Amino acid sequence: ILVTAINSLLPSWAIIIVLLALLSAIFSSADTCLLAVSTTFTKDILNSQKVSTARGCIILFGFLAFAVALWKQDILELLLAAYTIFGGGVIAPIIVALWAHKRKQIKVGLMLAAIIIGSILGICAVIFNYSNLAILGFALSGILGLCSLRKQNSCN
Repeated sequence: ILVTAINSLLPSWAIIIVLLALLSAIFSSADTCLLAVSTTFTKDILNSQKVSTARGCIILFGFLAFAVALWKQDILELLLAAYTIFGGGVIAPIIVALWAHKRKQIKVGLMLAAIIIGSILGICAVIFNYSNLAILGFALSGILGLCSLRKQNSCN
């Protein structure tokens, strides 16, 4: 609809400006996602503060994103797959962690296992086109997230 409206309502010079603006917004969003995942991986998973490590992660995740884009060119399908994986593995543990913040300690290994197991079930839901696996992943990651909580020490 947008392309039809642009072509029928705007002169050719304005079409170029609008398309460049749209392209700029897409690149900006992709850039933000790439930097976010690379920074999170560098700081939280690798426990590194080195700029060279972050740059290496940007290159790694950039190539991975490029490979996925070449493999699946339907953006809607990719977004739905990403949300299925995210919903299956990450949302429930985040809710548990936010609820438990400053109330309980979290066993990090078990919480990480909750995220990994839920995400794997989300991936399987996408691969086998069986959405109940994503629901099972959400439930299991939530249960494991709750199991990762322990009482806060009363001595601070």
